[in-house]
Amino acid sequence: MKPVQDVLGPRMQECAKLSHCVAAIRQERDVLAGQDALRLKY
Repeated sequence: MKPVQDVLGPRMQECAKLSHCVAAIRQERDVLAGQDALRLKY
């Protein structure tokens, strides 16, 4: 039987990468929403 770290380690690394991607997408969405609001205002 493999140690827990050997099994969960790669999965946790993938989850960390996914979380980083989601955060980046949300940040980009917020920037684009702000740009749209400014464009509609002027």
